[in-house]
Amino acid sequence: MKGFTLIEFVVALGIMALLSLLILPNYHYAGKTIALKQSTMKLGQDLRRAEEMAMSAKEFNGAVPPGGYGLYFDQTNNYYILYADCNADYQYNPTATSCNNNTAELVERVDLDTNLKIYSLSPSPLYIVFTAPQPTVYIPTGVSSATIILSLKDDANKNKTIKVNKNGLIEVPFMP
Repeated sequence: MKGFTLIEFVVALGIMALLSLLILPNYHYAGKTIALKQSTMKLGQDLRRAEEMAMSAKEFNGAVPPGGYGLYFDQTNNYYILYADCNADYQYNPTATSCNNNTAELVERVDLDTNLKIYSLSPSPLYIVFTAPQPTVYIPTGVSSATIILSLKDDANKNKTIKVNKNGLIEVPFMP
């Protein structure tokens, strides 16, 4: 008679259970790592988008913002803000009403994945503003570059660092 014996079936089932126990915990961690990589790449793209919006003199509510476009980061928040600098003070003002139609400066709020946090900012809070016609990058407190570190909430050692210098160079880590 052809078929499996009970012992063969139990052994095969045990092997599958053991492999599942080894793979499933790593699967959950891998998902978090992928979220960290995606958020890092998105942040790099948003920095470049703000730079491109400033350089192309993109209108915001019918007017070109005199201060250009920037990103605002606060380590206590799990998001960052893309904004139009309507009053040219190189800071995000949620109640500013100097852009054409008396609207706030908010272009977009970008929420990070729930498994991530802004681990560190230098300086903090951080405003990075790009202006035109001559490409200029404003970073507060006279520092020559800004650093943003994103990390997993439950493992700060797993992190990615993005740097922006006064010349407009945006450094995003290589991610295989």
